[in-house]
Amino acid sequence: MAFHFLGYTVLVLLLECFTAVAAEDACGPPLRREREQPTGELNEDTYVHGHTISYKCRPGYVKAWPIKLQCNDGVWRRLPPTKNCTGISCGHPGDSDYASFELTHGDDFTFGARVTYMCNEGYKMLSQYNHRDCRANGWTNEVPHCESK
Repeated sequence: MAFHFLGYTVLVLLLECFTAVAAEDACGPPLRREREQPTGELNEDTYVHGHTISYKCRPGYVKAWPIKLQCNDGVWRRLPPTKNCTGISCGHPGDSDYASFELTHGDDFTFGARVTYMCNEGYKMLSQYNHRDCRANGWTNEVPHCESK
């Protein structure tokens, strides 16, 4: 009888050890991604090794391939292909008579970019806004207008 009790104790210790090892391989919730969001709810505190989460692009971004992250030895890793979502293009922001513009935020005319217009010398801005922002549905505001002072 003592051996059976001892065996039970050993079994409990082995089970606790196995659980501790499995927890080391688990991942916590994945970090928030700037351009992507999970396709479903993330309600777990931990995810087992090998668990895969699918993502979609946030508004303003597009992709042509599936996005999947997998828990691998306690770290979230991107499954191939590893390309990110890219910003939607707004196209050219529009020219204004008697003004020029410069890209003041972003690298091109894609989602998140801002262009700021400056009236030529001898002209003043008539428009309420001197800038346009590239959003998911195109450029904000109208092209600014300048007139002679």
